[in-house]
Amino acid sequence: MIGRALEDNQSPPTIHAQQPTTGMIMASGYTYEISLKLVRARDGSVPTDPASLTFEHVSHDDILGIVERMRNGSGLDSNASAAVAVGTKLLGEVMIREKKNPLFDPLRAGLHEFIASLKQKTAT
Repeated sequence: MIGRALEDNQSPPTIHAQQPTTGMIMASGYTYEISLKLVRARDGSVPTDPASLTFEHVSHDDILGIVERMRNGSGLDSNASAAVAVGTKLLGEVMIREKKNPLFDPLRAGLHEFIASLKQKTAT
């Protein structure tokens, strides 16, 4: 839908996720507002009315602190470090909450090993 709107020069939608439902555990932790906005299309053009997505995510970890540790110790550039840290934490939290969902079974062992390696490499 978003890609189609961009191809047809229509205004792309702004998407706001619903509030957490029964699938999300609302335990104590850090609550983040995650935002994603298209700033440049595949062809290099800048959209006049960019598509965007905003949602809330609860994490037991300080994701911003993890991003800083990644930037200082992963060997990746600043943007890549942020993308890996945020993406891994978002996916990992959902997998923890959805521990009985077989959708994530193929990822569990590999993600666990990857996170352990990141922690070791970026420990301060």
